[in-house]
Amino acid sequence: NVVVFDVYGKESKIDGIRTEFKTHDVAWSFMKQYKEMYPLYNFAMVSKQQKLEKPTIFKYI
Repeated sequence: NVVVFDVYGKESKIDGIRTEFKTHDVAWSFMKQYKEMYPLYNFAMVSKQQKLEKPTIFKYI
């Protein structure tokens, strides 16, 4: 999953972007593209496991 953060570090949403991916490589590729399209936002690749209260961040740009 990809999570979007605004310039203040708060979780946000951008209409029309894909946030669910089957592999980390594809998610990372989309995150880099989104960062170019939306430079004022940050993007995190996260694992949302139901056992954990907070998601684990794998990559962040």
